[in-house]
Formats: sequence, structure tokens, C-alpha cells
Amino acid sequence: MKRNFIAICVLGYIALTSCQHAPNNAPKGGYIITGIITGADTGWIYLQHADTSSSVIDSIRINGKEFTFTGKLSGPSFAYIWVGQMERGKFLSFFLTDTDMNIEFYADSATKSKVTPTPEENVYNEYSKLLLPNKDKMNVLIEEAGKLSANGQSEDRKKEIYDSLGKIYIGLQNDNINLMGSFVKNHPNSVVSAWAIATSSLMYEPDLNKLKELYSQLTQSALNNQYANRVKKLIEMNERLAVGSIAPDFTANDTMDKPVSLSSLRGKYLLLDFWASWCHPCREENPNIVENYKKFKDRNFTILQVSLDDNKNNWLKAIHDDELTWTQVSDLKGWSSNIAALYGIQSIPSNFLLDPSGKIIAHNLRAEALQDTLLRVLGNK
Repeated sequence: MKRNFIAICVLGYIALTSCQHAPNNAPKGGYIITGIITGADTGWIYLQHADTSSSVIDSIRINGKEFTFTGKLSGPSFAYIWVGQMERGKFLSFFLTDTDMNIEFYADSATKSKVTPTPEENVYNEYSKLLLPNKDKMNVLIEEAGKLSANGQSEDRKKEIYDSLGKIYIGLQNDNINLMGSFVKNHPNSVVSAWAIATSSLMYEPDLNKLKELYSQLTQSALNNQYANRVKKLIEMNERLAVGSIAPDFTANDTMDKPVSLSSLRGKYLLLDFWASWCHPCREENPNIVENYKKFKDRNFTILQVSLDDNKNNWLKAIHDDELTWTQVSDLKGWSSNIAALYGIQSIPSNFLLDPSGKIIAHNLRAEALQDTLLRVLGNK
């Protein structure tokens, strides 16, 4: 499922890869956040920030109006504060640095909250204001999409509306990418620019040339941080997976728990397709893949699908229901799949077309594009 439109907004809260507890006393050179909370008298207040490849969460039981968080960072980090469950409009986002900070936090309406105006926070606020008009429009689209399941429309009509909303949403995303480009050009020295690139939709639907262009504008002071490193690694990965490169080999178990390697299927044109039983766009694309398999399977063409399922029964049922008769493999680790990481998969469906030598000749072929490419490569009979 694409990590954009509704899904990307969920991911905007940052999925936790691991949790650590920050120390109670501020380490030398670390941060001290002193705050006053309004709108919550009981419960817990949480602080979350990124630390290299993981997320740190600290928590304090609310006891009066004042709170204090302490810790030490590996570098400036985007952070959140919230009470209870993280909900839209009720969490405060800001840039955390190893310094003393003051926060006035309104738990029931985070937009009223105030943060010490550090240099990073000032730049972040500038960027937020730049994207705010599009953000408001995107939120409206998300709400409209969310209403589709309960409005009594037919499934075909729902899909039509959803696709229409999705196109508008993607248009706003593209506009944000252009705005980000201007922002990075004007702030090449700021870690906020590196963060903006690393959290943009470009990371989920990579445009290698655009990423390289943006990354090249960052100066040294904006490169030594986790966000710039994330962008650099994505660029390197996509260069390894570029058209003309040999697809990285891997081995995974099929539905009978027998190991299958990618290299064992060389000798034919191969569609390497990433999907999952729970991914609606994947399931909608499967009939198109089935149709093309039937049409081209006798012309030196085959398919290997890699599932990002974590439940074998659901995976097997989807294979049966969708009549997928080619080789299927999965490490059953969901989004933690080692194969998905090897191929930099940030959204599904996603695929690579390989030639008989294992060389990548096309990427992300869906709908008519898959048949058109196969016709060009394998010919028409």
C-alpha cells in the first residue's frame, strides 16, 4: 500500500522501531526541558524524539502544572510532546537540541503551545508556515476519504471518489516538494532542511535525481545528522537498484517452507513483485498481473512475488483467492522484512522487471504500463 494519502499521514506520527527511556538527570551537555501544562490534570505526558535509527520515548506522570524532561541527543532531533493518546491537533511538534528549553503546552489544543525560539525551532516554524496551506487542504481530503466507508455509496463509486481525492492529494504533495526545494535552497546550512528532505514524500516514492539535487545543496553543517544520513543511504540504495543494475540476490521460503533464491530463476524475464494480503491496492493490481502472466508465461517470462505479510494463513488465503499460480515467498516479517529492506521498499505494490541475466530493466510497472513494457520486451503474438 502506498505510504502516501491516508497511510502517509499515519506514518507522519513516526512508527517506533525501538523504545528507550531517557535518563532522569540531564547528562553534561544534554537538554533540559522545563514546561507548564494546561488542559490536563491527570495521566502521563510523553516526549518522543528520534535517535539515529530508533525512537526514544520518555514519560512523566502529571503532578501539578510543571514538568521536566532531561536527556542527551546524538544530534538535533524532531520531537513530539503529548498527553495520553497521540491525536491530531493535540500533540506539539518541535526541534529538540541539547540546550535548556521552555515549553508552554496546551494538551487540549497544541496549536496554542509555545516553545523556546532556538535557531532550529525558528527555521522549523518557517518551514511549517510555508506548508500550512497545503497541509490544511490535505487534512480535508483525509477526512473526506475517511467518510467514504459510511456514506452508502457503491464500491465502484467509492473507488472513483477515492481515486479522485488521491490525485488531488498527490498534486499537493508535488507542490510541497517544490516548496521544499525552495526552502532547502534558502536554508542549506540547517538540519531542518535535511529533516525536510528525509521526511518528504520523495522518501516513499523516490525520485533519485530530485533527491540527489536536494542533498547536494546541503552544506557540511547540515550533513552531520541522522536525517542527512537517511537521505544519503536512500540515494545509495536507489543507485544500486537503478535500471541497468543487477538485482540483489536473496533467499526466502515459499509457501511450502522450501528456500527459493532470486538467482535460481535467472534465464527468464522476471517480474519481482512486492505485495501483501492486507494491501488493497496490491489486491486490486493482482488481476492485472494474473492477466499478464497468462499472456506472457510461454514467452520466457515468469513472476516471483514477495509478500510483506506476517500471518501465513492470511498470505496463503490471498494467494488462493487471487489465483496466483507462480512462485511466492515471504519471510513473514511484515514491514520488517529483510527483503523489503534490501530493495528499499517504502510502499506496496512495488515491482522490478528483470531480464534473463538478472539485470533491472524497469521499475514500478502497473496497470497498462506492465503489459505495454512486456509487449515491447517480449513481443506480440
